Amino acid sequence: MANALDAEFARTAMMGGMAEIQMSQLALRRSTNREIQQYARRMIADHTKNGSELQKIAARKQISLPTALSPEMQQMMQPLMDASG
Repeated sequence: MANALDAEFARTAMMGGMAEIQMSQLALRRSTNREIQQYARRMIADHTKNGSELQKIAARKQISLPTALSPEMQQMMQPLMDASG
């Protein structure tokens, strides 16, 4: 069982990783720059791998992790989703 600080860190790290994946997916869809697309793919792969490892650790430590972005995080990302150009 994890202490409260460890659990909060794990939840925050998972939320951040999910946000990075979503923003990278957005960049991948919208950018025509090959370097940006390459970087976005690397970010998606890295954060997906890290998220999987964190889920394993959290399961062993009995920490529940978020499975979706919080409303606050979604609201912060909305301007990027709405942007064009």
